[in-house]
Amino acid sequence: MRPSTQSRRRSRIAVRALGIVIAALCIRQGPLAQTFTSGSDGSDGALAIATNSGTILFDPLDTARWGKVLDADGDGVYNFTTISIGSGSTLILRGDKVNRPLYWLASGAVVVSSNSALDLSGATGAANNNGELEVRRIPSIPGSGGYAGGRPTGGPCSARHSGRGPRRRQRRR
Repeated sequence: MRPSTQSRRRSRIAVRALGIVIAALCIRQGPLAQTFTSGSDGSDGALAIATNSGTILFDPLDTARWGKVLDADGDGVYNFTTISIGSGSTLILRGDKVNRPLYWLASGAVVVSSNSALDLSGATGAANNNGELEVRRIPSIPGSGGYAGGRPTGGPCSARHSGRGPRRRQRRR
């Protein structure tokens, strides 16, 4: 049985109406953007390093710089509102100030400008030019969350010492 002309016309009108409704809903919703929530509660405020600030050592206990102790509970999770490091500035993270892995969360923008840096390399180890015993006993300072390096040999009566990394306790062959 062949559908009547009138029923075909109604079907076409229904399909067009449905298409218009779907198009209207898509236009009304607008484009979709991806969002990300870090979980930061913003309790540490903004981490802001101004442009051309030079080199700054990150010390969460420095209340003069930050206005309060950062990460007061000491779990290594920093809850910032925003993070910004201006051009011409370097922020150094060293193990003598924070000796654990760091987690920086931000509820807003994170901006590390061009010609700025986050330095995680730690400090240079002690040079042992004169074989001085006190210098030989000072291990290098690691980057935050890293391990101290080894100590140099001090001559024929002093053996070198391996670093403090996770492979330190392996059996020697």
